[in-house]
Amino acid sequence: MKKESLFHTARMLVLPAVLIAVYVLQQTFPAIHRQGALWSDHPRWWQFFTCNFLSADLWHLSMNAGGLVVVYSQFAPRIRAPFLLMAFVLFSTVSAWAFFHLCMPSHAWVIGASGGSFALLGFFSWFLRRARFQVYKFERVGFPILPVLIAGILCEALFARWRMPQLAWQLHALGFVLGISTAMVAHFAYAASHAGARIRREEDFLHRFCLWIHAGLCRMKQISEIQGTIRG
Repeated sequence: MKKESLFHTARMLVLPAVLIAVYVLQQTFPAIHRQGALWSDHPRWWQFFTCNFLSADLWHLSMNAGGLVVVYSQFAPRIRAPFLLMAFVLFSTVSAWAFFHLCMPSHAWVIGASGGSFALLGFFSWFLRRARFQVYKFERVGFPILPVLIAGILCEALFARWRMPQLAWQLHALGFVLGISTAMVAHFAYAASHAGARIRREEDFLHRFCLWIHAGLCRMKQISEIQGTIRG
């Protein structure tokens, strides 16, 4: 049991450790920021991906790393870590692309992992309606995820309006909308393909949905291997 707990903790800290390592490299090699940040005037295709792993300062780094730890602590025990990592990379890249085309002002740049974090929170808030935390020795504290996320984004919009105009709250909102929209589509697609299945709990649905995705990926791998054998 202790080894499993240590393995879960190490897995939870992989992405935050990557952000910390990239930040150290940023301070050592300033060219990483110039080439990795998403610039509105002259974007490069790789910047939609690399901008999600950069941080502006230590406060920004701590917020991004802390957000990822919260996401992993809530959802990693229920699904496989590779799926969570793949979802973060995909959501963060698409969120950056949408922000660039819809909301990004001219002569500006954007960095940070919060778009992917909000997308993951939006995705899983459709399936797991309440977040639960263990506060020291007290009982587990729970609160509804969806209203807290919406209220947080609205507070960010007001804060950006009056105090911090450089805060890209639109990126957080787009990530949240992307995540919850993907969850709704996945929910209805799974329900349509499993019309006779009865799912009693939201956690059970999320587990079955991830197994469904994994089975589909394995099937695609088998088909590619068969095609390669035929061609060979």
